[in-house]
Amino acid sequence: MTNSTNIKRLIATLAIALTAPLVGATANANTIAKPEAKQPAYQLIISPQQCVAMRQGQKCYVDVTIDWQAKVVGNYCLHASTASEPLQCWQQQQGAKFSQEMVAKQDIIFTLQGKQSAKVLVKGSLAMAWVYDKKSRRNVSWRMF
Repeated sequence: MTNSTNIKRLIATLAIALTAPLVGATANANTIAKPEAKQPAYQLIISPQQCVAMRQGQKCYVDVTIDWQAKVVGNYCLHASTASEPLQCWQQQQGAKFSQEMVAKQDIIFTLQGKQSAKVLVKGSLAMAWVYDKKSRRNVSWRMF
């Protein structure tokens, strides 16, 4: 036998040996249970996540939409750090959508709470951002002398 024939046989044997376990693994892949990603008990999705004002310290105006979900049907209230009363409450719900125009100068923290308790179930925030920093002193472009 020549050297090239031995190399061809070796390559063919390796190809069969390497693909055989893959075929068996593919056939058994359907029988293996894949672990499910664990879902949180409560979700709060805030959109948009940022409110942009022109200058630092100015009010920001934004139409915010909040989607919330719970694994258990219950009575829930949505609160904001800018208000003393709940924004809205729901009875015997497992999820809902809330939309409102918000005006703020600082970050707003939103919390979902049980209606009968002050326990925070989940929270999220609307962050403030600005295009230009607040200048403490104006630059003077002229002089007397």
